[in-house]
Amino acid sequence: MRMDAIPFESRAAGIRERVALQGFMHLVGAQIDELAPGSATISVDRRDDLLQQHGLFHGGVTAFLIDNGTTIAAATVLRHGLGVLTAEYKLNLFSPADGDRLICR
Repeated sequence: MRMDAIPFESRAAGIRERVALQGFMHLVGAQIDELAPGSATISVDRRDDLLQQHGLFHGGVTAFLIDNGTTIAAATVLRHGLGVLTAEYKLNLFSPADGDRLICR
């Protein structure tokens, strides 16, 4: 079936269902905030157990949001039913992740 034959709302619902099965999303308390063709926004609220010793979001939390956010965004444009996995990404942190909520777009 062609991807454009499936309404985006249906594809988005399927993505949300599959992501809801990811235990790590639950562990860190991350959620999908927005989905659109070719993009995704996921976020996590600030919690003490997600911070490093200086009170900033741990780099692993930042990396997870980037990893999962880019994979979710890719799923919005791939053929329906095709699985998506991250193959590779590079992360350079230029400033600390601080604040009440960490957001990945």
